[in-house]
Amino acid sequence: MRLTRTLLLTVAGLLLYGAPSAYAAGECCTRGSLAVAGVPESTWSLDLVYDYSSMKTIREGTTEVTPDEVLDNQLTHGAMKYSVPTKMVMQKYVLAAQYKPAASWRVTATLPYLINDMDMRMAMKNGMGMTMKSDVTMDTVQGLGDATLGTLYTLVAPAKGAEGWDLALGLGLKLPTGKNDVKKSGSDAMVHAMMQPGTGSWDPIFMLQGGRDIGAFSLRFNGIYHLATTGDEGYEYGDMIGIDAVARYQAAKPLRIGLGVNFLNTGMDTDHDGKYTSSTSMIDNTENTGLTALYLTPEVQIAIPGTGGSFSLACQLPIYQNVNGTQQVMDWRVLASLGWAF
Repeated sequence: MRLTRTLLLTVAGLLLYGAPSAYAAGECCTRGSLAVAGVPESTWSLDLVYDYSSMKTIREGTTEVTPDEVLDNQLTHGAMKYSVPTKMVMQKYVLAAQYKPAASWRVTATLPYLINDMDMRMAMKNGMGMTMKSDVTMDTVQGLGDATLGTLYTLVAPAKGAEGWDLALGLGLKLPTGKNDVKKSGSDAMVHAMMQPGTGSWDPIFMLQGGRDIGAFSLRFNGIYHLATTGDEGYEYGDMIGIDAVARYQAAKPLRIGLGVNFLNTGMDTDHDGKYTSSTSMIDNTENTGLTALYLTPEVQIAIPGTGGSFSLACQLPIYQNVNGTQQVMDWRVLASLGWAF
């Protein structure tokens, strides 16, 4: 259910090649993007990305279940109280920059700001065995997320003006710039790990990117492996693998349309110190983390004539989600990017 952290890591697809990688339960993380947009010949580029994700569906494996079914099952099997999320909205603003000191070398950086909102349903048995349920809206959790620094080196590239394959390798580092110790209002208990703006960990990230142009068509691919480490509060997110592929068509001089397919696999989390774990909450149990998912992403890109500016819009829809345990997953996601190359 770590919807924000995988987002930032693989916004790289949208920013660099227009194929935004997915994120859900395992889809939510505060990991960071390493690549940014910009005309390849430009020295500098800046992008502002807005990401909006909506989550309501709850799954057990691949099966959809309702919040009440989860609550009733827990209380039937001995729990006296239990809580599940009924709706989650995650928003993110990402400022991304790229510098190209040489034709084959790019240096990138990103800085995100997160806004997380969640509604929950709680069930409790009283002394007479009667069940009471109530809906609660959590306080908004917002703040700077984890920044990233990275570099990509082009190994293969076609001659200028020619068609052919290009291939680049990348290495990056996610920095623990976001808070990961936000506490619940009026309590010493931590806010859910998935809602924290940051992770508290220094994580290496490895990338492989490439593709080619064929007339008015282009094919791009993007692969990322995020090696998660333990944060300073003892929480360790699962490692993540993301793979994007996108086909794009130059429909008009300033307009390109595309269709992407995104694969995501995340491992299970580990709460080494137990600071974020609760047996009475679905989203505070690390057995309910990690997934394999596949997404479809239509997109449109518009160049602003006579300038170095461009606008991208993409909508991501899940076509397969298989989760560990019971998790709330992404229903849809919209990404918009406004970029400028200098």
